[in-house]
Amino acid sequence: MATRDDVRGRLMTPAIIQIILAAISFVLFSAVLFAIVQQGLGPPPGDPKANDPGYREGFIAGQLAVPSLGILSATFVTAGSVCMMMVKVRGVAVAAAIISMIPCLSPLIVVGIPFGIWSLVVLNDSAVKEAFEAG
Repeated sequence: MATRDDVRGRLMTPAIIQIILAAISFVLFSAVLFAIVQQGLGPPPGDPKANDPGYREGFIAGQLAVPSLGILSATFVTAGSVCMMMVKVRGVAVAAAIISMIPCLSPLIVVGIPFGIWSLVVLNDSAVKEAFEAG
């Protein structure tokens, strides 16, 4: 039977790496959002559909939604990784590991995949599950 400290030690490295990747992703998505707002929202000049209100609103929604979703996913991955480090709320830790593997939502797209897999492998170990259940 693995002790809680043993389990915490196994979870620490993938959790820390996911937090670092999520922080980088957060900064990059924030920079993209800032750049979009600074350049001005809406279709580029010369777009023939720029005067159509529905097209313009949809274009702006897309401009804001993509980086905002990236910021939210990076924040959730960070929260889930902290749960993993604390050996609390396994469901949130598993969800964060899964989100980190989704391209375009994950921290740094492809880089998040191997660390998300690593986290899931560790989180699904029977000793780790028991440590989470023990509280």
